[in-house]
Amino acid sequence: MSRPLTALASRANPRHLRRRSSRGVTLLELLIGVGVIIVITVGVLMGVRSLNAQLDRSALLRHAPQIHANLSAYGVLDATTTTTLTTQAAIDLNAFPSDLVSGSSVSNAFGGQTFVTGLATAAQGIAAGGAYVLSFTGIPASQCAGVARGLSALADAAWVAPNTTTAQPTGLPDPSTAVREVGKPLDRAKLTTQCAAGGGALEIHVLMKR
Repeated sequence: MSRPLTALASRANPRHLRRRSSRGVTLLELLIGVGVIIVITVGVLMGVRSLNAQLDRSALLRHAPQIHANLSAYGVLDATTTTTLTTQAAIDLNAFPSDLVSGSSVSNAFGGQTFVTGLATAAQGIAAGGAYVLSFTGIPASQCAGVARGLSALADAAWVAPNTTTAQPTGLPDPSTAVREVGKPLDRAKLTTQCAAGGGALEIHVLMKR
């Protein structure tokens, strides 16, 4: 009995089978594989970026009460000295974490600046020298609401404004940028509006009673 021609052809040409089984991936399969790798890489990078932002926010919120505690511990917060309190005076008293201080400037976890300004005149029912303003600049818009809520819980008033502060502030921020006033809760609707204003980095100021 004669064997089928196909079987004879395959046995006569074994290279043909090897060539079919080891032909490799097609261009479509390669593109799909590259696409999957890109999606995974983007997801990982976004996750890392989000985690870093959360860590920066946590660090800034940890530094604020630390600065206040240091100023209180050094006996700086009295009616006379708080009136004229400046960032440089706070630096001289080692009130800031040492890794944030560089010469006469103080950075924050987001890479912006940190300032301390004494309350030189009465404001919102607080007498001159009764409080000071702690300012943080360079806050990303995506982190603005979280930072402001956290700081507001530690302070007595809060402001959110487009980032314009580049040197030691000389007084209170513009009243129109207030998202919380003394004796009142945080205005969450206004906070959302203020955090969306400016289209870039923001500055957050909080009033800290001595």
